[in-house]
Amino acid sequence: MDLQIINVELFKKLSLAIAIIRNTPDGIKPDVFTRILSKRLFPRPNSSSQLVSILDSRLPVGVDGG
Repeated sequence: MDLQIINVELFKKLSLAIAIIRNTPDGIKPDVFTRILSKRLFPRPNSSSQLVSILDSRLPVGVDGG
């Protein structure tokens, strides 16, 4: 992996940690800004069909449940 890519990923995670620390004085609930930031930095699939397609793309060809 390229060092620049690793640095960018570390910067994203550090930025998220700083945002969470600054925006959660009680350490309990993140505010809207932190939720939006975390969704942008670490997106999740919005539906089960997207999750299934991600899983299908990662499974080896010819693998079945039986």
